[in-house]
Amino acid sequence: MEMYFGSVARVTLLGVVPVLLLSACRHEPARSYDSAAAVTVPMSLAGTHASIEVQVNGRPARMLLDTGADQIAVSPVAAERLGLATETGLTPGSGAAGSIAALKTSIDDLAVREFYLRRQVAYVVPFPQEFQYDGVLGIPFFAAFVTTMDYQRGLFTFEATHAFETRRDATSIPIRVENGKLLVSATAGGVSGWYSIDTGAGNALTFFTPTVERLHLRDAFTPSVTMVTGLSVGGYTHGTLVRLPRVDIGPFSFEQVVAELSLDAVGYFAASQNTGNLGGELWQRFTVTLDYANGCMYLTPNDAFNVPFAGPRSGLVPAVVDEVVKVIYVLEGGPAAEAGVHAGDTIVALNSVVLAPTIDAAQATNTVVQALKAEAGTPIVLRLRDASGAEREVGFVLRELI
Repeated sequence: MEMYFGSVARVTLLGVVPVLLLSACRHEPARSYDSAAAVTVPMSLAGTHASIEVQVNGRPARMLLDTGADQIAVSPVAAERLGLATETGLTPGSGAAGSIAALKTSIDDLAVREFYLRRQVAYVVPFPQEFQYDGVLGIPFFAAFVTTMDYQRGLFTFEATHAFETRRDATSIPIRVENGKLLVSATAGGVSGWYSIDTGAGNALTFFTPTVERLHLRDAFTPSVTMVTGLSVGGYTHGTLVRLPRVDIGPFSFEQVVAELSLDAVGYFAASQNTGNLGGELWQRFTVTLDYANGCMYLTPNDAFNVPFAGPRSGLVPAVVDEVVKVIYVLEGGPAAEAGVHAGDTIVALNSVVLAPTIDAAQATNTVVQALKAEAGTPIVLRLRDASGAEREVGFVLRELI
């Protein structure tokens, strides 16, 4: 059995259950334990990635909330710190764009205040260096409770399934689970289908490669740029970035949504079962309640609902390589390329802020990623070091590339 660990750590560098149809019908929830009707805890946001603090066998751990992951997973470093013993033998799995192998472990007690799971199967997964969490809480976690992610207020709420009352102040949308994926019906750029609900993906929308090829989507939307788009378990993702005139989820509509037309030939983005993936850039515009047991999602728009979707503006892709921030890709004709930035350059400083050694490479990469998402017209100054050790300073101005 191959596991899909979601878009876990799918940093947008510019993330087996039976087949079940869960519309209005009931479904037996995963086993959980609680001593309260509801509990609300702080939810931290890093870009679109949301995380909470949990107790793993009585020890604290910070976990990414990832509805795109089939399983609960921890990093090797966290597994050692938490004292988790692993079984012999590797379990094959995949991320967004590649294959991995994971070690199986068991968590005796996974707790958040009065809510907890016992004897929970988990996997030790080799996350990328950019991944700044101890692990991910995937579908088994969301199946155990009714959960609400309030992106605007930074709050995460657990409710016991038996005590949950229908959200009459929110819009109810049917969801289903198929092959371990939480799915919703949506129409994006005129393409209707079932899309994964993936809070672990940093972007708004990805069309999977078979959908792209079958419908010739690369010919349907212009302008476009083709580049490295993100980083997930299993490697970098590649795709063509475009703007879709409209995306509809239930009664909610968005315009000019930045979407990725995947180019990946392996991993989940190369799968043909579903149309595509809806990521955190969309979900952060709502308060999202997932009632897994009853096959419903409740959405309430927040103040970010009408914020424009940011596209690529630099043509530069940074990543952690050998514990420093490297330029791994430069788009030909983009602002960074025109300024003389080259793949392989080390980014020493950004806008006069030295990136190392004051902060670690993962934090430094996030600093660069966020700076490159600034409004078009924003000046960027980089100090770079080439392979010979020579340093130089370059400057460019961000502009819309699609």
